[in-house]
Amino acid sequence: MCPVVIVATALGAQEPTEFVARRLPFGAPVVGVPLTPDSLQRAMAEVAWTARIPIGYEALEDEPWQPRAPTGIINVAGQTVEEVLNAIVAHEPRYRWTEDDGVLHLRPRAALADSNSVLNRTIEGFIIEGATLELALRELRYTLRPEWRQGGITSSMRAQTGLGVSRFTVNVRQASVQGILDAIVKAHGASSWHVTYEADSGIQREYRIGFDTFDGWGITW
Repeated sequence: MCPVVIVATALGAQEPTEFVARRLPFGAPVVGVPLTPDSLQRAMAEVAWTARIPIGYEALEDEPWQPRAPTGIINVAGQTVEEVLNAIVAHEPRYRWTEDDGVLHLRPRAALADSNSVLNRTIEGFIIEGATLELALRELRYTLRPEWRQGGITSSMRAQTGLGVSRFTVNVRQASVQGILDAIVKAHGASSWHVTYEADSGIQREYRIGFDTFDGWGITW
């Protein structure tokens, strides 16, 4: 059975900037529907590396991340980044996209002002020197969960590529977790970040943070 193709339309357009005005090549990215956390994480990573722009994506908290084959695609061939984002939001209005200090964000509308959202938590300071994305992610998770420093973290990571071992420095004073993630991908220069959620444990929904580079490498903790 052939996948359904949905033609992207620019509804609810926001004022274009240089980033969002970039036009994507034909054949990339692939935006699979339904717009699950899995499909959107992949789509945002592809938009980021195709357009060469930093992007942050947060999934809907009530939709656990799990692999799922798409039943169709949103046709974004030759469209601008802005048109792609508008098409996604028109298809799934629970999301909103913004541009903040040189980083594009696709986040749930309800999470933007939610003080309990992990991305809105304030961190007093975050400093790493000569770190890779793996080391930066490790330090951020330890900052958020200090008790993990004793037992370590189990990660999901593919074999590292050139961009996966690229080193950079970040020195941020008081900032939100979103601000720290933005600082990391901007300092790295060729990556995007994502936050997804696990199934509800009945006590607290666990989140996972990850990075994807422009040469196809990724890591999630």
